[in-house]
Amino acid sequence: MKELLGNARNHFVSQSEDGSKLRPMTEVALILTEPVFACDAAGSLVRSRATETIRFATTPHGLRILAKQFTEYAAELDALAKMMPADEPTPEE
Repeated sequence: MKELLGNARNHFVSQSEDGSKLRPMTEVALILTEPVFACDAAGSLVRSRATETIRFATTPHGLRILAKQFTEYAAELDALAKMMPADEPTPEE
């Protein structure tokens, strides 16, 4: 499964379809990584990591919706962590 390695952003201004308005936009880049397994020349299993970047543009409103959803996901994980036995490690991030 892919894991989040990092993120980046780039702010820019975009014109509306008819060119009558300018609107602020953000390009969001999510940098993902996942394990890749292969055999080397000796036949041994070798593990490495592959990275991928997903990029999309959104408005401030879109960012707020995404942030709200991610906050809800984090709260769900916090609730799950509280149900785990105390001696089990809990997610920190």
